[in-house]
Amino acid sequence: MKPPRVIIFILLFFSLTKTFAQEKVKLVKANSPKVTIKDGWEGKTKYWNHLIKSKSPIVYHLAKNCKKRQVIFYTDVDSISMNVEAESNYQFKVLLNKSDTCTVILTTKNHQYVRLNNNQNATDTIPFALNKNKQIIIKGSINNSPKMDFCFDLGARLVYVIGRNFDKLNKLT
Repeated sequence: MKPPRVIIFILLFFSLTKTFAQEKVKLVKANSPKVTIKDGWEGKTKYWNHLIKSKSPIVYHLAKNCKKRQVIFYTDVDSISMNVEAESNYQFKVLLNKSDTCTVILTTKNHQYVRLNNNQNATDTIPFALNKNKQIIIKGSINNSPKMDFCFDLGARLVYVIGRNFDKLNKLT
């Protein structure tokens, strides 16, 4: 005895629906733009203050230590934990103040940097000084600003700037 066509159609429909279903994006709640991130055995970052809807997606570069490990993203209300590995992106959303949604991407991918006007035998020399704390200081400017000091941190995983109205004064986006 043949099964009715309706039953075959229903079974086919549900199997296709399950096959094409998208993975649900994880949602974390927050009342403050300040978050803390714990990356494997490293200590927690303190107050990563970047949850801003207008800057979405927000990318946070995790350590590139090529080992599988657990990363925990803490807000003032909630947290999300994930197991990460090298050369991968991990995306989720943060519901900020019950109204704004920010997309966050935690990445372990290495980003390539390209040197412009690269001659085969060219070498670069960058003058620097050491300050009283033994930090490497490089003089430079941004967008034709007056010369200023930049701290070159060999242990940092990303580039950041600190200063009151630094972005507005130097026309940074």
